Amino acid sequence: CQRVHITILDHPAQLQIAAETLKQAGFAGRFDVLPIDLLAEGPEFPSGVDAIWMSQVLDCFSPAQITHILGRARQCLGKQATLYILETFWDRQRFATSAFSLVNTSLYFTCIANGNSKMYHSNDLKACAQEAGLCLRKETDSIGIGHTLLEYRLA
Repeated sequence: CQRVHITILDHPAQLQIAAETLKQAGFAGRFDVLPIDLLAEGPEFPSGVDAIWMSQVLDCFSPAQITHILGRARQCLGKQATLYILETFWDRQRFATSAFSLVNTSLYFTCIANGNSKMYHSNDLKACAQEAGLCLRKETDSIGIGHTLLEYRLA
């Protein structure tokens, strides 16, 4: 197993949980945490990274916000770095009932949670990434029960 060092960017409460979980799993000293508001202008994302992993976070934001977040991520990517986005896109589900459930989860986000996010069609998120200056390198469907992994590089 390759020894990697990770930096986790999230809200302070989430970082506390993540840090404790990683320490209990024996990974103390192999991670840093950075409290951040993804929509704010600062602090900057760490630079010189080999990879960025975003898992089921972008669907919490509007398309304009997603483009902004991906633009911030793009600024810290090196020439050979990869941005990974793992999401449950409703149009990429194997079963109609899965797609139906995801589409209707959008009602929760719109009406109860924050009013501007939803479960996206994959093309909508890919358009945000393209607008942010990223180039789609690879798409992998059917990870786990219904996730899709998008891999991006600098455009």
